[in-house]
Amino acid sequence: IYAPLSILQLVSLYVLYHLRFADLPKMYLAGFGLLISIPCFVVWCLCLVCANRYAKQDLQLVENQRLERAKAALRKEQAHNFGLADSSNASSGATAPLVDCTEAAFREYELIYTA
Repeated sequence: IYAPLSILQLVSLYVLYHLRFADLPKMYLAGFGLLISIPCFVVWCLCLVCANRYAKQDLQLVENQRLERAKAALRKEQAHNFGLADSSNASSGATAPLVDCTEAAFREYELIYTA
């Protein structure tokens, strides 16, 4: 996977090594022009769209995993409470929300990278 990038780095190092000092500004300007060219800009936009799509999928996955873990913990606690006390205490805790996921209201990574 990293072979093309490694080869590109080796080629660029070779070019930089054999380039004259007077030609360096022209090469840097050409590289900057390449970065703001239309094909490169389209690739940047495509990467942004894909990153946003996968971030939303990760957010859904994290929310589902947290809800499943909370439900499992609630079932375990209810089973424990049922064995020790009456079932009224166990049923009163089920009305509260299991997991609060509001910290990621605007940014997905706030939920994904929090415990």
